[in-house]
Amino acid sequence: MELRILWVFVISTAFSLDVYLEPGKKVVSRVGDRLVLKCGVRNCQKADFLWRNLEDRPLHSSLARVSDTESQLIIENILLMHEVKIECKAHCSDGSRKARTVDVEVYSFPLDPVVSGNEGLKPGMKNDLTCLVRDVYPGERLKIEWVQGETVLKEEYGDEATVEGQLQSLTSVYSYTPKSEGKEESITCRATLDLPGIPANQQTRSSTVPLTVQPLSLDAYLEPKGKVVSRVGDRLVLKCGVENCQKAEFSWRSLDDKPLHTSGSPVSDTESHLVIEKVKLDHQTTIACKARCSSSNGSFRQGKADVTVYSFPLDPVVSGNEGLKPGMKSNLTCRVHDVYPVERLKIEWVQGEMVLEKEYEDKTSVEGELQSLTSVYSYTPKSEDNEESITCRATLDLPGLPANQQTRNSTVPLTVQPGRPNPSTTAVLTTQPRPVTETSALQSPNPPNPTNNHVSPLSLDPDAYLEPKGKVVSRVGDRLVLKCGVRNCQKAEFSWRILDDKPLHTSASPVSDTESHLVIEKVELDHQTTIACKARCSSSNGSFREGKADVTVYSFPLDPVVSGNEGLKPGMKSNLTCRVHDVYPVERLKIEWVQGETVLEKEYEDKTTVEGELQSLTSVYSYTPKSEDNEENITCRATLNLPGVPANQQTRSSTVPLTVQPGRPNLSTTAVLITQPRPDTETSALQSPNPPNPKNVSQQENSVTELTPIIVGPTIGIGAILSAVAMVMRRLKKTKQGNALELAKSALHMI
Repeated sequence: MELRILWVFVISTAFSLDVYLEPGKKVVSRVGDRLVLKCGVRNCQKADFLWRNLEDRPLHSSLARVSDTESQLIIENILLMHEVKIECKAHCSDGSRKARTVDVEVYSFPLDPVVSGNEGLKPGMKNDLTCLVRDVYPGERLKIEWVQGETVLKEEYGDEATVEGQLQSLTSVYSYTPKSEGKEESITCRATLDLPGIPANQQTRSSTVPLTVQPLSLDAYLEPKGKVVSRVGDRLVLKCGVENCQKAEFSWRSLDDKPLHTSGSPVSDTESHLVIEKVKLDHQTTIACKARCSSSNGSFRQGKADVTVYSFPLDPVVSGNEGLKPGMKSNLTCRVHDVYPVERLKIEWVQGEMVLEKEYEDKTSVEGELQSLTSVYSYTPKSEDNEESITCRATLDLPGLPANQQTRNSTVPLTVQPGRPNPSTTAVLTTQPRPVTETSALQSPNPPNPTNNHVSPLSLDPDAYLEPKGKVVSRVGDRLVLKCGVRNCQKAEFSWRILDDKPLHTSASPVSDTESHLVIEKVELDHQTTIACKARCSSSNGSFREGKADVTVYSFPLDPVVSGNEGLKPGMKSNLTCRVHDVYPVERLKIEWVQGETVLEKEYEDKTTVEGELQSLTSVYSYTPKSEDNEENITCRATLNLPGVPANQQTRSSTVPLTVQPGRPNLSTTAVLITQPRPDTETSALQSPNPPNPKNVSQQENSVTELTPIIVGPTIGIGAILSAVAMVMRRLKKTKQGNALELAKSALHMI
């Protein structure tokens, strides 16, 4: 009985279902290669096969049944997504079933390393060589070696974690210092993908490049280089140095042979400084530094610096503003002392936001001399001008000058004595009325209480300011800077905000403990708003002042475009079109059609500005040309009438010629009705020989006007007819003959 049981067990084991999977339990395949997996059975006459990815992702593969006992899974183009575990399950016809799995590993290593930085090497100087290996997978299995001859200079493993499903590029940097020039050497970057299962001939890639070492050349520098702008009395330091040289000799000189009143001093073996303790006007010159390397067989390099000297130390001094008499012309004088160079100075008389007068200095600077300049503004005051202020603003327009040193100004009150103004005198100075409710320049809306002994460090104007104050007009695309500051306070905190909750698109920055700037680098339409600055003095128990600036934005960048001025036909009505693009605000635009000194048509834009949008406007002028109008010019003039816009930006115009085609004159005879008075007295050319007598006005009004047909032949042009009829109409207006006037208008319409 025991022998029978053992025999049954041996027989069933020997003939049980056996499933095999080739190439094996683990397969390593390269990106882009073709992979074939075979699944078969033994001890089974016929089986069905089921392939699946155990990670539930599509395999993008195909199946092939080779026989009743074998199936193939074919992946034509291996991708990183194929790095999975695949199962093959066999179902035998006798009902038995069995499965096998295979792990598929994918790698990518298609390209040789790329070495850079091996050219233009300098002996004795550290150089970085770079080795780049692209499209690697898995990255953490890569080893990069720098090899020279048989020596491994550096070894580095890819320490970056592989990102699943992504190829990676890995870089190694080797710092290399060549010892001598002219020696031919090479270096190798060797990359190895250390992954079991990769064929030996695909595991390693390398690139060998020559090391190109250039002869060492002397390189000199001068700082500041190029243009150097320095103020009279300031300290100026010029630095001259060399590279690629262990020790150098330096010499300094003026190329204009001017005395430098100083000499250079070495601060190291490779750098020398020229220090001018107190800059003078005669330091305006070109200064050269010559550097000679002691180990380069006498070779040298020279650097140059053009030094420009300026002087603008004092605010303008305004006089003539006191004891003014209303109605009497007065001269206000602004004097700016110790200026250099004077031809760069601009003096402006300003009241509020309005520039009253602008003057550029046309005299030439006297070399080596400071000069004082004077501007005189002629002004006829009125009684209401008393206590108004006026500003003299001086600007030194010199490239390279720091922005905070370019402009100086002085503001003084106008003291006008009480008295009746001379009605025959016209005031030149335009004064702006003081606002009743609006506060500016960080003013408090309430006056101080004289009984209060506590005085806040942030007292009323002029101890606090916001510039520009009040109304600020800025062009789209321009840079706008608002300055908020305090006086009589050692340190203040500033905050900026927009009162209508628009975004600022910028942030303020303190420039000192007592001043903050809000800079809008590029003004846009949505910057049209009211901006407030709140200043709080740290030593004033929390008291603060707030100032506001109303920012108005405008756009008027392009000249008008005129069309319809060509191919005109005499006697036929034509439309000329003028288009003005990208305007804001449109309701401020006026368009005029002008010929010579005559304004033919004037049009004000009546549409409402769309907030935040630039608009284009069109004006059409209906015009009936004559033959003699050919080659005449017509102008479309557009004016943006917005207070605060600079005068040179308010108006743009375009002038075009009128092209009238030649036409044959009308030879038909035309009858024109010309009104003439009855021939009580002889008149010619439709003119009255004597002016009308007031006593006879009623008689003239009741008189009868006679209409006399005048036959006009082809020798009389249409222009002459129109002129004659126009004269008649003017005549009839003077004599108030309404019925005849209407008849003359009808005759003109017929023509």
